[in-house]
Amino acid sequence: MRDDLKQKAIDLFCRAMAAPEIRAVLTRPPGHADLWREKRFEVVADNRWVSGAFDRVVLLRDQSGKVLKATVLDFKSDEAADDASLAELARQYRPQMDHYRNALSRMLGLQAAKVALTLVFVESGKAYELR
Repeated sequence: MRDDLKQKAIDLFCRAMAAPEIRAVLTRPPGHADLWREKRFEVVADNRWVSGAFDRVVLLRDQSGKVLKATVLDFKSDEAADDASLAELARQYRPQMDHYRNALSRMLGLQAAKVALTLVFVESGKAYELR
């Protein structure tokens, strides 16, 4: 990797980690939690084969190990100047995130309503939870 690109990546990472919203979504939650990073998946949904990769998934479990809820975090490099721009980007990414929710729900046997979706905008230092 070229030194200038490497330094740019390091600078972006440091800025993102300094952002309170990003630090908050990357902090380990209390209780029994597991973390998946760059986890590939393949599922059949609506009679179609769907392949993809989760950037990050946090699984919250009960004492017996059963998954109670999950959060899919997807990292985005788009820059958003304000809340309206963030909302528009979130609208554009909604179909992708809904696919992730459906895939994870099927993989875990978990109700889709128990899978939260969060976009992490590293350039802007913002986390946007899709509802």
